[in-house]
Amino acid sequence: MFVLPPPSNYSTQYAQQLKQREEHFARLAQAEAAPNTITCPTGEEDASFVAAEGQYTLRDEVTLAMPPPFATEGLPNALSTIPAPRTNGVRLSFVPLKHRDVPVDAYSSSPKLAKRNSNLLGLASPKTEEPSPSHLNRSLSSLDTESVEDDVADDDQSTPQSYTGVGDDSSNSFVSMFGTPAQRACGKQKKPKNSIAKTTSSFVSRFMAHTNLLNLLATRPNDQTLLFASACRSFSWLDYSSQNRHEALTRILFARSYPLCQDINMLTRDSDHLDVIVGFSSSDLIWLDPMTNKYVRLNKQGTINPSAVLEVKWIPGSENLFMAAHADGSVVVYDKEKDDSTFNTSPNASVVMEEGGEAIGFSVLRSMNGKAVKNNPVAYWKVAKQAITAFAFSPDCQHIAITSDDGTLKIIDFHAERVLAVFQSYYGGLLCVTWSPDGRYILTGGQDDLITIWSFHDRKIVARCSGHNSFIKAVSFDPWRCDDRGYRFASVGDDCRMLFWDFSVGALHRPKPTTGLQRAASVSSRSVQNLQARTPENGDRSGALSPSSMAPVDQVVHPLAPRSTVAVLSPVLAKKVDTDPLSSITFREDSIVTACTHGHVRTWMRPGWEKKANM
Repeated sequence: MFVLPPPSNYSTQYAQQLKQREEHFARLAQAEAAPNTITCPTGEEDASFVAAEGQYTLRDEVTLAMPPPFATEGLPNALSTIPAPRTNGVRLSFVPLKHRDVPVDAYSSSPKLAKRNSNLLGLASPKTEEPSPSHLNRSLSSLDTESVEDDVADDDQSTPQSYTGVGDDSSNSFVSMFGTPAQRACGKQKKPKNSIAKTTSSFVSRFMAHTNLLNLLATRPNDQTLLFASACRSFSWLDYSSQNRHEALTRILFARSYPLCQDINMLTRDSDHLDVIVGFSSSDLIWLDPMTNKYVRLNKQGTINPSAVLEVKWIPGSENLFMAAHADGSVVVYDKEKDDSTFNTSPNASVVMEEGGEAIGFSVLRSMNGKAVKNNPVAYWKVAKQAITAFAFSPDCQHIAITSDDGTLKIIDFHAERVLAVFQSYYGGLLCVTWSPDGRYILTGGQDDLITIWSFHDRKIVARCSGHNSFIKAVSFDPWRCDDRGYRFASVGDDCRMLFWDFSVGALHRPKPTTGLQRAASVSSRSVQNLQARTPENGDRSGALSPSSMAPVDQVVHPLAPRSTVAVLSPVLAKKVDTDPLSSITFREDSIVTACTHGHVRTWMRPGWEKKANM
């Protein structure tokens, strides 16, 4: 007699799979909700370092919670042919709601130096008397309104005087474009309207707010310093001046998208309103007001540009316009209050202006000086063939320094939309850029393990700074250690080290002119010229400059200087400050803040400030 086997217990197997799936999502939810932590230094060797001005002491280390990949992303697969989403480590932005005593006229309180820098940059002479209230953008109860410059400058940035000299000079191009602060105050400031806490968009994965958020906002002090941080696929902001500085006020997790950069509009900040722009690996941008948890999504699903946003900054002097650098080599100017519209970026698209052909590689597809447009983009530039890694506005707000993966540094006149100079690295891409507080020098760091000092006015290389053992991810000037005798700047990179550099033109020295060194330098220069002569079709990096293409525009494109002719600068201090690659460094009046790719944010108190912090 034939007997059928018992049926499989499919219901039991399904129930087990369902239970395992629920447990998996529960673990993910628990990992996403993990809080930030704070620890105090324990080892004396790693908790301090000594520089020429004294001893720096590690106050604490805040570890930002790094959320796991989104549920549908799965774990990274080394054999996958799909490129992993681009990440920038941890990016930090400090926002003081009350200014401290920061030099506002070219970083120095010296009248002689202030006059020299004002003449050098073509700015109005700095005024010592207090301005009338009509010069202010709005009534900011929680801000120190000693001067118009204080209303704009950020004491945690390397260029604290970014709006100096605008004043009431109607001939200033920024004033003609955006109006004076008094004129802008006549208009009503618009704010985002969509609630990010209650959104049903698939772009936002989770929103978490502090349980006592309303009371914290209502009772916060006037001298509060806020910290905005992007780490992995989370974006959060913290009260960095409180004892519980590690507790996030709000934390936003995004689905299948990583926040790569952010910037805060220092012109419109208020006690109850902040304009924050965040750029993502998915090409999206959001305009966020963290005080009200309202937002607006821009460039949704790549309407204007489908590539990742690697850098974003508000245009100095503007309440609405900001500039974003994309991974396809484009720079786009957006208006936070305008809707997006599709934009033709194909090779057959009409070009408003093009400079120098392949040698410069700069074209304007939509100009800021053209007719007013109803929708975004306000302006669209094609700057490079490879990704733009960083850009920075000059202190006088007239020029932009842009670095890219093709190893070029381009200096562009912002208002004329014209390239003034193009420089090239010895090897690899340039990853970071910054201006000196007086606008005379530009620093770049990149994949050649070198920091390069460029003279903006002389259009030439000043020195190479050798000391790192890996890629350099961030460079920054210390405005409190810069004066008329020299400059202090610092750099961090993948070698986990922070390097201090003291720079003055008179102290620079060139390499010893030995025969062997000269021969090596000549061979190096010939090899560089051979690299430049190659074209992208031959397999070399895109955008390489060839001598033949540089000939017609030799006043703009500057060839590589032989190593034997370039001065060399050595660091005055090298300190390993973390066990993971570093991605950010910020100078503050009382401290230096470093961050690594794994979310460690360390605060190093300056000499003499440790006792004040403990009082």
